[in-house]
Amino acid sequence: MRAKTLLLSLLATMWFLSAASAWAKEGGAFLGIVPEEVTSDIAASYGVQTGQGVLVEKTVGDSPADEAGLRSNDILLAIDGQSLTGPGELRVQLAKHKEGDTVSITYMRGGKQQTASVKLDAADEPDFDFSWTPGPEFEKKMADIGPKIERKMMKFHDSDAAFAGVVTQSL
Repeated sequence: MRAKTLLLSLLATMWFLSAASAWAKEGGAFLGIVPEEVTSDIAASYGVQTGQGVLVEKTVGDSPADEAGLRSNDILLAIDGQSLTGPGELRVQLAKHKEGDTVSITYMRGGKQQTASVKLDAADEPDFDFSWTPGPEFEKKMADIGPKIERKMMKFHDSDAAFAGVVTQSL
């Protein structure tokens, strides 16, 4: 029963975080992307410097970014000529704008720098409620898979590897 409660909490938290990241709008205007940092691996693959730009993990359907043709794996480099150094700087730049403003976004796709004109939307609250509670159908599915997961968790938990985080071997 304890594992079922833990699993339900984990799934609800994962759902909440994914929904919140797709809809997070901290003031200013709404672009409609799920932003990610540009890591050294990503930077090397795209020919940009680490910390330069913002990786588009995905776009929100029917958002300004989606309508302007931005796609997953694009790297946003600048908004109206202002360089982007990460998701935080993207939020700063969007906070300077309001609904209806048109901005020029410079981005990388396929190794080529491109520009898109994007008409920003209102940064209002999402149209759904985050206070989700599992219904009977969800609880039944969890009841069916709960014992299997609990057994696997307990098997791993009882092993020495679970406590160390690594498995060592003789060389």
